[in-house]
Amino acid sequence: MTANIEATIQFVKDQFQNSYYLQTHPYESSYRLEHTFRVANIGLEIAKKEQLDWEAMTIACLLHDVSYTIEFHSKQDWLDHGRTAVKMITTFLETLNLSEQQKQDIRFGIAIHVDGVADFPGNENTFALTVSDADNIDRYDAYRVFEGLKSQGFDEMDVTKKREYVSTQIIRMKALLQESYATKTATAMLHLRANTNLLFFQQLDTQLNTSTHLVVR
Repeated sequence: MTANIEATIQFVKDQFQNSYYLQTHPYESSYRLEHTFRVANIGLEIAKKEQLDWEAMTIACLLHDVSYTIEFHSKQDWLDHGRTAVKMITTFLETLNLSEQQKQDIRFGIAIHVDGVADFPGNENTFALTVSDADNIDRYDAYRVFEGLKSQGFDEMDVTKKREYVSTQIIRMKALLQESYATKTATAMLHLRANTNLLFFQQLDTQLNTSTHLVVR
């Protein structure tokens, strides 16, 4: 681990610990920090396999959601959270031993990771797109399946509602298998998770189908 990455980890932890909003929303705090590290690990893996700047990528992924330390009051606030994060990290980036190009790549990748839009000029290159790819890939990992079921109150649904939810997830995973990301590595990671989730939801659907009546084969 480089000194730049160590400093970034400490910066992120400090931002989270000093956030009044997160202090009053402990679940959000733990969830967002865990997500941050998962995304950083995904970005690091992609960068190394694709011969991108892995140090800068790790830093970008660690910083991409730092704006969650403040409360969003509207959908626009959420849409802006990448651009807001850039404003929050600019001074910090100047303390790191990075080239101007690295800092620019980090800022631009973070700025566009939500909706593809930045409020300053930049290059929408493979590096920049990978920040968003790493963020999105985490949405489809095993832990997020659990979180999705929990957040939807799956255990409180009747069987019909459960099957409706599972059906939408099966459709969603099949659609993901048709998507491509900025690199072969990111696409392969996405498809692996989509396939794993698809198998899970298909098995769950089968079990739910046998939960209410006898299935004669």
